[in-house]
Amino acid sequence: MTIDELVGTIKKSRAINIVIEGRDDVVAYRLIEKFLADSDDRQISLFPTGGRPKLLEVYIRLKAENALRNCIFICDKDMWVFTGIPNDFNDDIIVVTDGYSIENDLVSDSPFETLMSPGEKVTFDMEMAHFCEWFAVQAADLLKGRSAEISTFPGLILDRTPREDFSVKLAADEDLQQLHTKIASNAAKFVRGKSLVQVAMRQLAQSGRTPKHHHLAYLEMSAARRGAAFSRIVDSVSDKLVKM
Repeated sequence: MTIDELVGTIKKSRAINIVIEGRDDVVAYRLIEKFLADSDDRQISLFPTGGRPKLLEVYIRLKAENALRNCIFICDKDMWVFTGIPNDFNDDIIVVTDGYSIENDLVSDSPFETLMSPGEKVTFDMEMAHFCEWFAVQAADLLKGRSAEISTFPGLILDRTPREDFSVKLAADEDLQQLHTKIASNAAKFVRGKSLVQVAMRQLAQSGRTPKHHHLAYLEMSAARRGAAFSRIVDSVSDKLVKM
């Protein structure tokens, strides 16, 4: 749907719209409807917009048209996890993830390591360490206003022969070193969530493994457990519903 179509549909809706980013997010956020069903008998509808840029544009348009009365937005922090939330989007009706994305929050609630064998964890840790170096370089470029390839599929980085050596770049730039240390010390929060899950699935979904996990099933399972990070989102939405 176009921005005009999204805005028009929300304005015509009589439901309370929980506006989210992509369709994959529905796997986790549809459970919000279940958790809230016992406490609110109003019609609540999940409304995927097709991505974060569209979600933010829809918010801007609805705010300009004074048409936000039946909306709650759930938004990934994305690079705001490093910069903070801009004033333009520091709004009570916007619920923002604690980590880079909803995937990060769900990973923090259900760490991958609990599903991995000792050998899988060793390989995962090694691959995650290398990926954090690459990710820090990309994130640093974005933070400096330069172009970057932050959404590159992790396999393209990890399967290079030989793997790229980032030690020279890290040693030459103190700011980059500090950013890398921050990211590597809490990858579950700061690494792009989809990439984080993809790195883990190289172990949990590898050919011949029993059981072989699927990333969406993993995320749904974590949401259903309603750990601390996801509960914060659910509770925030619930608090905002009370005020509507």
